[in-house]
Amino acid sequence: MIDGVGEGESMRLELLGTVRAWQHGQRVVVGPPKQQAVLGFLASRVNEAVSIEEIADAVWGSELPRTAGNAVHTYVAGLRRALGLPREKTAGGPALVSTGGGYALLVNPANVDARCFEHRLAEARRLCVRGERRAALDLLESALDLWRAEAYTAVPGPFAVVERMRLQELRFTAVEEWAAEMLAAGRHAEAAVPLGDLVVKAPLRERLRALLMMSLQGCGRRAHALAVYRETRELLHAELGIEPCPDLRALHERILADQPVTLGRDARGRLVIGADGGAEGPGGGDRAGGGAAPGAAGTESESAGTGAGGGAGSGPAGGRAGAGGGAGIQGGVRGTGAKDGTGCGTGAGLGTGAAADAHPPASAPPCAPPRTPTQVPGPPSVPSVRSARVTPRPAQLPPTVRGFIGRAAQQRRLRSLVDEAGAHPAKAPAIAVIDGAPGVGKSALALQIAHETAERFPDGQLFVDLCGSGLRRPRVSAGEALGLVLRSLGVAETRLPATVDGRARLYRTLLSGKRTLLFLDDAHDTESLAPLLSGGPTCVLVTSRWRQLGRLPSPHTERIELKPLTPQESVRLLAYLAGPRRLTGARQESFRLALLCGCLPLPLRIAAGALVEDPALSPARLADDIENGRLEQLTVVGDTAASLRMSFRKSYRAVPPEAARMFRLLGLHQGREITESTAATLAGITREGASRRLDLLAAGHLLEQTGPDRYRFPDLLRLYAAECAEEEPLRGRTGALSRLLAQRDTEEAGAGTGAAPPRRAAPCREPLASERCGAHEGKRRTARSGGGRSS
Repeated sequence: MIDGVGEGESMRLELLGTVRAWQHGQRVVVGPPKQQAVLGFLASRVNEAVSIEEIADAVWGSELPRTAGNAVHTYVAGLRRALGLPREKTAGGPALVSTGGGYALLVNPANVDARCFEHRLAEARRLCVRGERRAALDLLESALDLWRAEAYTAVPGPFAVVERMRLQELRFTAVEEWAAEMLAAGRHAEAAVPLGDLVVKAPLRERLRALLMMSLQGCGRRAHALAVYRETRELLHAELGIEPCPDLRALHERILADQPVTLGRDARGRLVIGADGGAEGPGGGDRAGGGAAPGAAGTESESAGTGAGGGAGSGPAGGRAGAGGGAGIQGGVRGTGAKDGTGCGTGAGLGTGAAADAHPPASAPPCAPPRTPTQVPGPPSVPSVRSARVTPRPAQLPPTVRGFIGRAAQQRRLRSLVDEAGAHPAKAPAIAVIDGAPGVGKSALALQIAHETAERFPDGQLFVDLCGSGLRRPRVSAGEALGLVLRSLGVAETRLPATVDGRARLYRTLLSGKRTLLFLDDAHDTESLAPLLSGGPTCVLVTSRWRQLGRLPSPHTERIELKPLTPQESVRLLAYLAGPRRLTGARQESFRLALLCGCLPLPLRIAAGALVEDPALSPARLADDIENGRLEQLTVVGDTAASLRMSFRKSYRAVPPEAARMFRLLGLHQGREITESTAATLAGITREGASRRLDLLAAGHLLEQTGPDRYRFPDLLRLYAAECAEEEPLRGRTGALSRLLAQRDTEEAGAGTGAAPPRRAAPCREPLASERCGAHEGKRRTARSGGGRSS
């Protein structure tokens, strides 16, 4: 018999949200999405042998690749490594064993949350039939406490889609069962608000509308109950061309006649509507909400601490109350429902139970004891169903990168910010600005945190690429960005305000009180960000190549500057992406390869891809190739987005023209350190002008400031600057080098006869740079021999 979750066994599997696994109380990284899909399918059929063909169909469906069989073996091997599962059955412990042509996941069903949920729901229904309502409510609450978010969140494949919808429907039904018991116990006022929220999320579900109408009538809001029926009739006419069901029409007539209506269960446990509250057992009442048989049961029952659909709920232990969309029980349970009314709605529900990652909803009203109808204050009016048709729940986050490594300190800071925003949303959103050099992994970090904490924001996750570099596409203005967000929220093109201010006002209105996350990628300036940050979403993640965006005028802004990975982290990333065997016995070459890539995630991923693509290519040979033509080797043919040169070019083209010229001229400089004096001499401008240009380049992460009046190029950017120097006209390059030589000669002459030996140009590995070094040294010799300088 299934009892609790995680009792008597070290491993626990969670499917009611993101697919997660726990070993000995510690969370284990399951792996990439398709590996999660394999685990989800096996977990749905624990202790059963399933064939490789069944697993492949569950993961890929009709789009079966030729290598599906091998891929299944790979994913199973990955699960064994990640979860520490043996290949053979052990005494009472979990295992992932091979069977004839397939696999079986041997684990206690009590340690799979989805199986527990279904078992507890079935037990609750049996208790209802036997009349043990209080025990049924306790069990129902414990079942709904298992939910963290939409089942199989972000898991691909046809099986996950079907199973997600099936579990959503079960969850939705369970919430209706809770609401019915609340009404049967006479707690109409506490059920009204959550049912109103739930109806907005599932406007075509007639049973919910019947429950809402009854709750409104029971707390003295008869006019609002009749308004719900009118809106229901209009919606069904407009959407489906049909009339409300006979049970709903009968309920409407009873409320219209001001006759009392109660809700109970028949002998088979089905919800029924009775004519009065004094009868128990079968009776001759009208039906409503789901076509239940006539009859009523009017027994009193103390409701467990639950709430539905993000509305208010309370229980004997003093449950929390909250608001949000959709159906949920207990603070921290969130889910996403189908828009056609067949699913569970989106939002945070409430109650007394504790669950992992639980956070009280934003607009939660305080719990209060049941009131009589004369004591009920006037709660907000029931939301209009028309608003439900233009407020979808966006889930727009791009997928995360494979093999995210490092950034532990930055992740802790971001999690703290996001958790605080999700738990206690303020009037002004919490903002995190992540900036850093091209290819350093800004978007990867933001996406990692956004996906990990998505369930904190049940009203949606929005994504806008602001195209700050403007290289491949024009930059997105504030008005265009607001238009994209408003369309995602269901606003029709014809209803979009024409002005930025008008769009900003509508944006704030639609997101007011909502727990949403907004991810703004590749931002360029504060002007395009300001309208998106003035109210609206609960939390905003911004990535940018520009340091000054971290100084946004908001007290809730956290700036995080990313630096390259450490050499050890870089080698770990290479090993993960290319496979540890590819680096076996090549420790020194691996570190050399990481350093040649500047310890930047983007070039490291490109290098790992080259090792995977060519099994004969050794790390040492790849390092040699990169050293001899580094930017050419760190380019993916046919994929400009994965090109390091393209990433650098985006930043270079984004700076003002005078700063771009300074960048080109600095590419002529062969020393490691750059001073304001050197930059001023190369550009032929004052030191103040040079300082402003150097600051612009440092703000765009094209230079690193190492101290007062001291700058340097990161290695790979120095090579790119040398390339860009060729774009400068020949006369400009010659003049810059001549001025630099003259400055150095003056410095050496002023040092006197006891000065140190003349400096020599640093050796260069790049062919182009070597030629320039040779030209530089030739000019020096010519100048010293009196042959004159180029002008």
